[in-house]
Amino acid sequence: MKTSYRREVVGRVSSMTYSTVSESCLVTTFGNGAFIFNNNKAIHETEHVEMFPSHIFDYDPLTSSCFLDERHSTVAVGSFNGGISLIDRTDRSPRQFYSSGRTDAVLSLQQVPKEPHSLLFATRAGAELVDLDKNISFLSLECPAPRTIAAAAVDTFTFIVANYDGAVMLYDSRVGAKVMGILSVPDQLASLSVCPNSGQACVGTVAGRVFTLRCREGTHREEAFGTGKHRSPIVNLSFQNSTIVAGDLGGRVSIIDTSNSATSTRYWSGESLLRPREYLSNTGKDAVNTAGERTVDIEVTAVAHGGADDVWTSFSTTKPLTSHIVSLPL
Repeated sequence: MKTSYRREVVGRVSSMTYSTVSESCLVTTFGNGAFIFNNNKAIHETEHVEMFPSHIFDYDPLTSSCFLDERHSTVAVGSFNGGISLIDRTDRSPRQFYSSGRTDAVLSLQQVPKEPHSLLFATRAGAELVDLDKNISFLSLECPAPRTIAAAAVDTFTFIVANYDGAVMLYDSRVGAKVMGILSVPDQLASLSVCPNSGQACVGTVAGRVFTLRCREGTHREEAFGTGKHRSPIVNLSFQNSTIVAGDLGGRVSIIDTSNSATSTRYWSGESLLRPREYLSNTGKDAVNTAGERTVDIEVTAVAHGGADDVWTSFSTTKPLTSHIVSLPL
């Protein structure tokens, strides 16, 4: 299997987000700072990597990230200790810092659509909206029995918060912080993603299934998808157009087609992708359509849709503690 892009970073990747504006991929790690990979030949003659060393973040482990403003010239990075740093990409210096007031990890970060100065973030205790101009939280979404795994913006006013217990709560910020509805999934949740152009969300479960959910009125179906015979918790998701990219703890990436004329789910095994080409040619193993293949010492730690025809993934190993940033064709 030929990958279109592959690089390695020291440490375990914790989050990944792709900018279609600057055609670059932002990656954070638990102990080695953050990186932005840009392979856009129209801008750079060779590959360009922006590095943000860990001392910029006071050596805190990083847990989440997103791009900010219309030009994506600023990045927001959440830490394991509840802080959110805004970093200028030009001089790689901290521009602003916001503290959630808790020591819980910032599990997810997202700029609110069409609101460049509003940021949605989630910790285990719930989700909040932050006014970046005033550097204050202006709306704390109510969450009964919180055990939040992530939050996401469906549109400018509609937000969802996923709880580990299987509840996905809907909010409309125009009427306040109260829960407007609850979508229930018959399993414990491990990941969440929203499709930006359809009003749909998907959640990954501990049992290795993916559920699509309708967050506003529409004709989209709510469905459940398996990920092969031998399933692992789905800890990473990316949902765009009609394609879901799911990464699991078993080191496998599943490409799920949710369209009306859906094709079969495709699988990539991290073990096959990262092994030397000589091994693959000698054993005859292929990285595609390897449903059920159990990988060893490899986990998928992040996924993100790239352009129209590729997906960025991170495969992390523990011996050595390294993450492989791989771009795969859709």
